[in-house]
Amino acid sequence: MMEKSEARAAFRPALFRRLDREVLSSLPAAGSDGCAARAEFFLCLARAFAAPQDEVLYDGITRYLAADLTEIAGEIGYPVSEHISALERAAGRIPGHLDLLQLYSGLFLSPPAKVDINAGMYLDGVVFGPSEYEMERRYAHYGLRKGDDFRDLSDHLSAMLEFLAFLWGKAGRGEVPAAEAVAWCRDFLKPWLPAFANKLAQVCAEDGVSDLYLRLARIVLAAIEHDVAGEESGSGSLAK
Repeated sequence: MMEKSEARAAFRPALFRRLDREVLSSLPAAGSDGCAARAEFFLCLARAFAAPQDEVLYDGITRYLAADLTEIAGEIGYPVSEHISALERAAGRIPGHLDLLQLYSGLFLSPPAKVDINAGMYLDGVVFGPSEYEMERRYAHYGLRKGDDFRDLSDHLSAMLEFLAFLWGKAGRGEVPAAEAVAWCRDFLKPWLPAFANKLAQVCAEDGVSDLYLRLARIVLAAIEHDVAGEESGSGSLAK
């Protein structure tokens, strides 16, 4: 049986070659400003939205993810406990790896995909639109490029969450302001995630399939809304 630490360590970057070194190496010494916890929180969610190609990811999602998110969200103060409880219940009803892969494929991959998981379709209405080009420009600014095993576009939700984790990791080391991570949430995630979650809710209800990815989407949305609202109000929530 795989131990929790082994399962977490086995999660590999979906998009960026340098992500583990750039993000995870910063976590132990990142201080108490919440940046390190946010980096780990969104890295967990980035992994969860990657295609579950192997048993390791299945184990991570169904056995460990809810507990990890609960612990990290508690450190930050994210209002996501009800969403995580719903995620845990949904994960407990996925009997095996192939069932999770079938669920993911049926929602996001099988043409035509029932739910678009790429931001450009919501922000621009097309693939390779101006939003994706701007995302790639920002990735390139930090020397990031696609990994050889990543087959999707740069505006895939998993990739976008990895970049958010990357920014929080750099903020934890004092290399960029926390406002840069919040700006990524405000400009490129918050505008389309409500429509993504609504579409997931519709498809899950109509098809009678697991709402696991809907629960994940609502966790992401609640967390980024919390951070964006904290910056806009000047409430200091990012200092937790």
